[in-house]
Amino acid sequence: MYLYGTGEWCESFINLILSERKYNIKAIFDDFPKVEKVLEFPVIKMENIELLEDKNIIITIKDNKIRKKKALFFKSNFVTIIHPKATVSKFSSIGKGTQIMENVIVEDKVTIGNHIVINENTSIKKSSVLEDYVYVSSNVILEENVVIGELTKINEGVKILENVIIGKNVIIKSNAIVSKNIPDNSIVEK
Repeated sequence: MYLYGTGEWCESFINLILSERKYNIKAIFDDFPKVEKVLEFPVIKMENIELLEDKNIIITIKDNKIRKKKALFFKSNFVTIIHPKATVSKFSSIGKGTQIMENVIVEDKVTIGNHIVINENTSIKKSSVLEDYVYVSSNVILEENVVIGELTKINEGVKILENVIIGKNVIIKSNAIVSKNIPDNSIVEK
């Protein structure tokens, strides 16, 4: 398998992939590499997109918009990685290219879209929906029937109450408690 992106989250994703013990990492690609290796894995300058065609790949970029741009650009087999210490209901669905970290709980009938990052100690309750390219930080609680719009970023310690709909491209700041619907392109303070 190959990774794309050598930024701040690359090492975390490498550890996630290694913990799953399902894939062997061959190399990491980047448009503008600043290092020759990340941990023990070689970094290769992305000069020929065909190198990743039909290969297993995961995009290791935190920024939702850049992750989306790269996902739409590559013609690859995007791999979903779930940490062995995460609990994901078999009655939920997880999209391609999604990364679920340690101690995440995903209950029944949850729909998680493509290229989503869900960090440690997060709980997603029944019948919630996360649209594509969402980033969920650590220690987040999504109560039942929550909908999170595409490209939304949920920072650490956020709690979103039952039946709340969060629009697209929303930023929810750390430790906020969200009890009402939020329109597209909003910033929610604590």
